Amino acid sequence: MQLDVFPNPLVRVRRAYPFVVVLQTDVAAFGEERIIAFLAPRARLGPIAGRLMPIVEVGGQPSC
Repeated sequence: MQLDVFPNPLVRVRRAYPFVVVLQTDVAAFGEERIIAFLAPRARLGPIAGRLMPIVEVGGQPSC
């Protein structure tokens, strides 16, 4: 799996979700299919459900 993290291009929701992650897998053989996910700062979220919301570090800060 390959992923890239970018600043959120949607100004209206950038404060809540400062980053987006673009996920790519081998399933998208021709590179035209993308799955994106918004990343929220971990401090803004309550309890999380393990694998459903993995914690990643972006710029030294935990995000989900």
